[in-house]
Amino acid sequence: MIDFFSRLDYFFKSHGLKDGTVERECGIGNGLIGKARKRGSLSQENITKILMCEKEPYNKLNGAWLMTGRGEMECTLNIDPNSLSDEEVLQIINIVDLNIERFGQHKLFKRIVSEIKSRDFEVKVQKQIEELRKQLELIGKKS
Repeated sequence: MIDFFSRLDYFFKSHGLKDGTVERECGIGNGLIGKARKRGSLSQENITKILMCEKEPYNKLNGAWLMTGRGEMECTLNIDPNSLSDEEVLQIINIVDLNIERFGQHKLFKRIVSEIKSRDFEVKVQKQIEELRKQLELIGKKS
């Protein structure tokens, strides 16, 4: 049976990480991962620090996989936000808005929201540009 530390070590090895690097980048006390490995358990607080770290590659680590071994090691987006229609973006934003408190702390959810918001901003700017072009055309026709 593969345990928590075997999976954690596999993630570290896959990304060329050492305990000290992870401790620094995730805000975990110096030497705590090595001590925890010897004890056989890492505190929930320190696991949370790793899972909630927004730096690469930690922001892709799948917490369910780390804790249980189920699923993929890394969370991935299956949708390219740039391929979504304006209507799809607005539907997703509405779903996000309705569930923000429920899912707001999940790092993959945060990443998706960030990508969609940037896409939504682009959509709004594009619409404003289109409206300005229409107004300029009307002005040109009147002249």
